[in-house]
Amino acid sequence: KMEEGAHKVGLQLVNPDGIPVFQSMEGEVNPRMGDDVGSVAVNLILNFQNVKFDVFADYQINLAIDDETLSTLPLRVRKLQTQRPA
Repeated sequence: KMEEGAHKVGLQLVNPDGIPVFQSMEGEVNPRMGDDVGSVAVNLILNFQNVKFDVFADYQINLAIDDETLSTLPLRVRKLQTQRPA
């Protein structure tokens, strides 16, 4: 099964111009599968503390497995609308 074994994982957050917001996050996953399992899911926990978003816009998270970009996920950064007290 091709999912089984060690795989390099890379995540990159890019701004609307395609420029990385910070250095790519890299790690490794090593899913193990039983004989009766057709696929496997792996959970990733990302820490975006202290990330500075320069503009309110649509950013993009790129996911690469074994150096091949397999998916992208939009990340919309919007200004919080505050309500004035009545």
